[in-house]
Amino acid sequence: MLMPPLATALPPDARRPVCAGWRAALLLMATAAAAASNTAWAQVFTKSATPWPEIPQPPRSQVQWVSADMQVNGIPVKVQSFSSAASLEEVVAHYEAHWDQLDPTTIPEIRGRKKGVMVSRPNVDTAIIGKFHGPFYMTVKVKRAGLGTSTGALSTSFMEGKKPVLEVRDVPHPSGAKPVSVVESADAGHLSKTVIFVSDEAAPQIEFFYSRGLVSSGWTLMDKYGSDRLENGNAGYVLMLRKGQEQLDVVVAQVPEQRRSTFRVNWVHGGQDAK
Repeated sequence: MLMPPLATALPPDARRPVCAGWRAALLLMATAAAAASNTAWAQVFTKSATPWPEIPQPPRSQVQWVSADMQVNGIPVKVQSFSSAASLEEVVAHYEAHWDQLDPTTIPEIRGRKKGVMVSRPNVDTAIIGKFHGPFYMTVKVKRAGLGTSTGALSTSFMEGKKPVLEVRDVPHPSGAKPVSVVESADAGHLSKTVIFVSDEAAPQIEFFYSRGLVSSGWTLMDKYGSDRLENGNAGYVLMLRKGQEQLDVVVAQVPEQRRSTFRVNWVHGGQDAK
C-alpha cells in the first residue's frame, strides 16, 4: 500500500508527537507495494452514518486512491494521492477559493473549531491546506515538483467524538517498546496495521525477539537480512515472518550514537475474521 504523508491527515490538535528517531528506520524500509483500494471490501474504519465529503481534485491533475478505508492513530481517514500540471501556488489558490465559498451557515461546525481555510507553509516547497467540514477535517498537502508542476495528497478524517488512540495489542512487539504511530487499513481483502515503535533496547535485542522469540511461539521466519554493524556503524535488520493468515514485516534500526532503537512492524491479516 502506498504510504501517504500521514502526519497531515489529522488536524494539528489531534496529532501525536513522533520521536525523531523513527527516521533512522525509514532509511532501511523496503519500498511499499502499491495496492488499489477495493471499495467492495466491507468498510471497517470509515463506516459512518454521515456521508463523507469529497475533496475536489486539484486543477489539471490525476488522482488515485491510497486507501478508502484506513485509520491513523485511531482516527478514521481516507487518503488519495495526486500529481498536477499546476504549480504549488495554483493549487493553494484553487482550494482557498473553493473552500472559502462553503457557506458556514449550512455546515454544522463543531464548537470551538475554526471556520474557514487554514494554510501553513512548513517550507517554500510545501503547503498544507486544511478545512473543517462538519465532523470532518479535510487536508490537502502539496509539494513543489519539477517544471512548475506539483504532487501531493488529499485526506479526509472523521473527528467527531474521536481521540487519538495507539492500539497495538494484536501486533507482536517487545513489552518495553512504545508505539508512536499506528496506521490501519482495509484494502483488497486484507487488514493491515503498520506501527512505528521506539525502544530503550538495542537493535540486536529487538531482532532477537522476532527471529527467536516469535519463532518459538509458532511463527515461521521466512526471510531475514541485516547486520549488527552496517556501513554507518549502527545495527539494522529486515525480517519477514508468517503464522497462518498473518504476516509480519519488521524493519529495525539503531538510533545513531544511542543504545535505543526504533522499528517498524507491518502486520497483515488475509481474512475478514481478523476484525
